[in-house]
Amino acid sequence: MEINEKEVMIKGNFPIAATVTYTDERKKSPAVVIIMGTGKLDRDGNGLGFHSDMYKDLAHKFAEYGFVSARYDKRGTHKSGGNFNAAGLSDLVSDAVAVVRYLKKTAIC
Repeated sequence: MEINEKEVMIKGNFPIAATVTYTDERKKSPAVVIIMGTGKLDRDGNGLGFHSDMYKDLAHKFAEYGFVSARYDKRGTHKSGGNFNAAGLSDLVSDAVAVVRYLKKTAIC
């Protein structure tokens, strides 16, 4: 089984850089949004001096079980727009909702 990934830019209040992971884009599949924990880790789960790829590994495991997943850089970090230090909880929730809406609109979900 081949696991595919594509990098996308999602339109929210600010641009949200994300990676969508899937096995077959011709087939509709259930979807999972992987929401990063605290701090400025990138969408794969890596930060300065810390490399684990934990979110990327999790996305690949979901794909093995037939799920589409999206993981993204939090607002104001890495390739996403906005200001990390000015973002509150409601801002981070609205970004997660934008990712869910994106997945619902794609042909693979």
